[in-house]
Amino acid sequence: MRALIAKLDKFSTNILLVFVGTSLVNLLNLLYQVLIAHRLSLADFAAFNCLLSIFVPLAAALSTLQITVAKYTAEFNAHDNTAKAYFFLSDFFKKTLFVSLPAAALLFIASPLILKPLGIVMDSAGLLLALLLFFSFLSPMVTGAVQGLELFGWLSAGGSWVRW
Repeated sequence: MRALIAKLDKFSTNILLVFVGTSLVNLLNLLYQVLIAHRLSLADFAAFNCLLSIFVPLAAALSTLQITVAKYTAEFNAHDNTAKAYFFLSDFFKKTLFVSLPAAALLFIASPLILKPLGIVMDSAGLLLALLLFFSFLSPMVTGAVQGLELFGWLSAGGSWVRW
């Protein structure tokens, strides 16, 4: 296997690395879903899926930011302009925090109004939903930056979990 990888160019190696990493994450996601379906009661599993049905549309809308971050980071990386890439990423991170913290706090405050009609009475569910929203603001930035900097090993190891 090592001899086969040695014969591949950098582009093909990166594609293979991302494919293997994504496949592994998808397999782990399947195992996680089977485990959670067998371990939770029917009511808890339904509540969990309700939380996911609220979270996924919010996270999907934010995932479009990944394309923008990857584009600009790749441009700066192609021109060996690490100072501009660093400024772009740090500025984007600050702006993301400025938006994500109030959004997560607002969702946490409004969570009883959202979750009570669904029959979810756990106080921790609102906190979980707010934390998921907060991290869904940050994950496109991190994943886009790693993709734009062509760090595909890190993308496969840490960035693919976002796709669950």
